[in-house]
Amino acid sequence: MLLLLSLVSFEVGIAQISDNENIKIPLKSNKSILFGFDTYIIDQPLQNQRNIKICSAYNGWLYGVYSYFDINVHQDAIAIVRSKNNGVNWAVILEGPWGLDNVSLSKLDILACGTDTNNIKLFVGYLVTDTVSSYQYLSVVRHDKNGISEEILLQDGSGLIRDFALASDNLYPANNSNPFSLALVYSTGTLYKDSIVVYTSSNGGASLNKHYNIASSSKYFHKVAITYGRCSSYNGGRYFVAWEEQENADSLFGHLYTSHSEPNFNSP
Repeated sequence: MLLLLSLVSFEVGIAQISDNENIKIPLKSNKSILFGFDTYIIDQPLQNQRNIKICSAYNGWLYGVYSYFDINVHQDAIAIVRSKNNGVNWAVILEGPWGLDNVSLSKLDILACGTDTNNIKLFVGYLVTDTVSSYQYLSVVRHDKNGISEEILLQDGSGLIRDFALASDNLYPANNSNPFSLALVYSTGTLYKDSIVVYTSSNGGASLNKHYNIASSSKYFHKVAITYGRCSSYNGGRYFVAWEEQENADSLFGHLYTSHSEPNFNSP
């Protein structure tokens, strides 16, 4: 018992050392603490990188998407990256300017779906703001596993798209999706009415083949979220959505609302 108490006292004493030079914690080159395999995704000190989103494929490969301002063409640009070794190293698989002046990529999202390395598909959402008119539009694009664009699944520029989110049942498919389902939720507004819109795909993202307006209001809809749930007694799956409503865009007071599809993932 005496030996055990001595060891505990010794460990506590080490933890209280205040001289940083004696603490042997691995550091990055900028002297910040390195946690495990923590690393830069893409180390480009002169790029103003932002809007990063990452996701995991069925086999543990990681995919990410981010934007930055390309000073050579004076446009926002996007990059899609991939890691095959748990995030230790990342490779850029697609990169380039958006192709339009006076636009800003204000939010991105990404999903990696598929059951083997040959059929992985990437679904990337792009929320774009026109910096002159302040109008926003939303695009959802299907890419192959190497980042190459295959098809635009949705483009909505009908109003002020304020926020969006993507979800899928790829790992636990609903019993009536083939081979998996995909869902998109976004908040949109006009001068008179705001709406929460949900699109679903039952065909593995070949198309977004159903959509519903699940809420409307003369108030202000802003942030949204979506996730998928399934269990043995509800094998049709459900998509669960949450959103926030405020009196107006400047209001500091708001409410949160939720909804879910019933009785299946692609039901109202």
